Amino acid sequence: MAKGIKNKYDISKTRTNKIKYYEETVETLIKKENYKEALYYLNELLKHKDFVLYHISIALCYVELERYEEAIKSYIKIFASFQLPPLNQAEDDMIEKILSHLGFCFRKIKKYEESIIFFKKIKENEKGYIKALEEIHFAYVYLKNEEKIFEYFKLILKIDPLNKYTYNFMAFYYSNKNDFQKASEYLEKGKPESFDDEALYLIVTNVNNDGFYKKKIEYCNIYIKNITTDDKISANRHYEEILDELILSYYKTNDFYKTIEIFEKLKKLHDEEYDLYNAEEIFEYLDYLTKFAVISYIKVKRYDEGIKTIKSFIHEEYDSPKFYLFTGILYFFKNDAETSLKYLNKIQKSEEISFDFISNIIKNSKTFDFEKTKEYIFEFTNENEEFSQFYDEITNLKFDESFFQNIILKSLEMFEL
Repeated sequence: MAKGIKNKYDISKTRTNKIKYYEETVETLIKKENYKEALYYLNELLKHKDFVLYHISIALCYVELERYEEAIKSYIKIFASFQLPPLNQAEDDMIEKILSHLGFCFRKIKKYEESIIFFKKIKENEKGYIKALEEIHFAYVYLKNEEKIFEYFKLILKIDPLNKYTYNFMAFYYSNKNDFQKASEYLEKGKPESFDDEALYLIVTNVNNDGFYKKKIEYCNIYIKNITTDDKISANRHYEEILDELILSYYKTNDFYKTIEIFEKLKKLHDEEYDLYNAEEIFEYLDYLTKFAVISYIKVKRYDEGIKTIKSFIHEEYDSPKFYLFTGILYFFKNDAETSLKYLNKIQKSEEISFDFISNIIKNSKTFDFEKTKEYIFEFTNENEEFSQFYDEITNLKFDESFFQNIILKSLEMFEL
């Protein structure tokens, strides 16, 4: 131990009860989570008195410092000091805790067989029995022992039918097998807030059923909360992908306000965090998701906010016809026809025929000619087989002042832009 530390606490010259003072110092240091200094004083105490509680505190410090192999040595030494069977309930409780700590430490260093050995020593009548079964189940998942995985899954639910952690382990097992659909089914019955972050990310990004979007939103928000609490978001390479999944999921569940909120958060990440994230990769997400953001701005009538956001792409020299089109659409919904046409006219003949179609509908809206517009749509859909369904969709639209807006909105929803 460094001289500074010893001088700071060693006042034996002025105190007669050195042991008592050292014990109080250890208690204070552990409360302050200063485990390195606590270890020094615990070892000093052992020079005066070989007391089992000192060894237990030393093992605890090693665990907190993630020095698991040293913790194992300490716990084994403690375990060997007890008479078996234990003399009283207090000793029995202490042995159960030591076995549990040993199992935990072996699991942390990925020695799952040894972990299982110690957890199996915890008796059925002990308070920690269910927890021990969970740990054994967890270890078998890592060992990929399918027979034991299902055996302990059934055993735990037989004893504790409401146990959620065992469903988590099954979800993790299937996630490791790349069966993310099956993993998601188990996780729905589990405790997702306690689930492995990487496995949660894999489920979120690989399951795309229409009925899964609400769960996906829940899992994405759990993931973000976990990495915000336990880690720097900037250090997490999946953060932008999780935002990407959130935007689409909120859109699919018709939560247009949240769609806008998360889209603008992802845009801000792109604009302000160049040093921490891959701006080009984020732009790929934004490029795909902009359509859904534009629809959301229209649905909640936040046209000015949408125009500001979409125009910022143009100002950043992303000179794509798509952004001129979206800006023109938003001005159209804002009833600013002149500015709408100004942006639409910046689109040169595009390879995307859907761009030309939407531009022409907006331009033709000035004449408010229902029959002419319907004829144009009929010709367009006949010439382009992939848009044939669109004609069926618009024939039922009511011809009123919202007719052209409804066509544009329907186009945005149906066309890949």
